[in-house]
Amino acid sequence: MSRGKRPKDEILLKNFAKRFKILSGNLPLKKISEKLDNIVSIQTLYGYQHGLSLPSPAVLLKISEKFNITIDWLLKGEHSSIPRNEREKEFLNKFRKAEELMVTDKIESYCNYLIEEAKNLKEK
Repeated sequence: MSRGKRPKDEILLKNFAKRFKILSGNLPLKKISEKLDNIVSIQTLYGYQHGLSLPSPAVLLKISEKFNITIDWLLKGEHSSIPRNEREKEFLNKFRKAEELMVTDKIESYCNYLIEEAKNLKEK
């Protein structure tokens, strides 16, 4: 363990690094920095990817916004998954907007209807 970190901190660092690598994929650190509006250096991003450091709350928020994921997922791996493609990301953004407008129950009902219809067509 480096610099007096407790084992729990080591686990948090390791898990954050794993999720950050998933998020950033094959993007070069320079591109990640640009995507985050250059608020963190390439060296700092390297530290995130290799479990050497954790972002500040402000940087966590920026990562969350720019990559469209929750801070819970970044830190704990809970309550969110990464959209698999742009279409899914777009749908998630629309769903969040619908949530703000309090119409998600209608969307959920319609989605359930469409799924049942597709199942029925598939069975025929």
